[in-house]
Amino acid sequence: MINVLIVEDDPMVAEINRKCVNMVDGFSVVGVARSAVEAKRFLEISAVDLIILDIYMPGESGITFLKELRRLGYKVDVIMVTADNQSADVEEALRYGVFDYLIKPFDLGRLKCALCSYLKKKSKIKESQSLSQSDLDVILAGREEQSFEKKGFDRRTIERILSAVRSLGKPVSAEEVSKVLGISRVTVKKYLDYLEEEGLLISEICYRSAGRPITLYKVL
Repeated sequence: MINVLIVEDDPMVAEINRKCVNMVDGFSVVGVARSAVEAKRFLEISAVDLIILDIYMPGESGITFLKELRRLGYKVDVIMVTADNQSADVEEALRYGVFDYLIKPFDLGRLKCALCSYLKKKSKIKESQSLSQSDLDVILAGREEQSFEKKGFDRRTIERILSAVRSLGKPVSAEEVSKVLGISRVTVKKYLDYLEEEGLLISEICYRSAGRPITLYKVL
C-alpha cells in the first residue's frame, strides 16, 4: 500500500484529491496538510511514500518545501497538483525530481493515470534486483514514447483515444469512440485493449437483450 500525504490549502480541492486517490487500488491517504509547516510535522511522525503537493500555499511555497525535502533526505516521491503553470516553476519542480506535474483545473482521470503509472513503475523496480536497459526504458519518464512505438502504438493516438473516452463521460464501446474520432473500429479496439493492459482503462461486458454482448471501457 502506498501511503499518500496531500498538501493542499483549499479544503474542497484537498477533499476531492483525497477521494480520488483512495479510489485507486494500492493507495491510501494517510493525511492532509494545509501548509508546508503542517506537512513537515506530519512527516516527522508518519511514514509517507508519496506527496500530492500544491505550489501556492500560505507561507512556504510548494517549490521551497520540495527543495527542503530533498535537502533533508526524505525518501518520498512527489506529484505536483497546482494552478502554477509558469515554465520556470515547472522546470524547477522537474529538476528536484517530481514524478508528475498536473495543472489545475485537471481531469480526475489524469490524476488516476498518474497514480497508476507511479504504482506500476514502483512495482517494477521493487520486483527485480536488477533491471535491463529495456526495463529502464519503460520505467523512466521520457522513454515511454519509444516503448509505445516498439509495440506499434502512437502516443498522439493514445492521447486522442483517452481524451475521447473521458469526454463521453460514461463507459463506451470501441464503435462509439471510432465514430467520435473518425478512426476505424478495429484500430480503436486495439488501442483500447492496450490501454487496459497498461492500467489506464478498465472494461466491463455489457449483456444486451438481443445480439452479442459488447465490451465497454472507462477511465480509471
